[in-house]
Amino acid sequence: MSMFEALSLVVACLAMIVSLNVWSGQRRLQRESNELQRVTAELSKRQLELIERDETIRNTAELSVDIHRHGNGHRLVLRNIGQAEAKDVELQPLGEGIEDSLIDRDEVQAKFPVKRLRPSEEISLMAFMYLGSPLMFCIRLRWTHPDGRTQEEELAVGL
Repeated sequence: MSMFEALSLVVACLAMIVSLNVWSGQRRLQRESNELQRVTAELSKRQLELIERDETIRNTAELSVDIHRHGNGHRLVLRNIGQAEAKDVELQPLGEGIEDSLIDRDEVQAKFPVKRLRPSEEISLMAFMYLGSPLMFCIRLRWTHPDGRTQEEELAVGL
């Protein structure tokens, strides 16, 4: 083997070692890149879920009912605590007799259904409390969300 052949063999071996080293580095970088792509895809998926959830919250009306003291009497207050307006809001007392319901059915018929109840808007009804009044009474609320979904809830309202 001549000197040039031995030198070219050494150079070829060095080139092969350098190539293997670069190749191994490239594989490591490719693995890291793939891992970053997976993390980015997962992050994007979570962001889309959060955006969808926020949009659902923005398109959801949520109603609450409370009884508050008002002067010498009480008032039943229906409030939209959601971020969207409630449409076609209906309130129905579920008590059988007049003693089971603390609100006047004639006032309910006069004020309901409510066409639109905007966020933070409220409707107030007189609540008739007497010595034998039940501490809790039940009502049914029904309303439509802006996206067309109808929701119905039965609530127990108390002092």
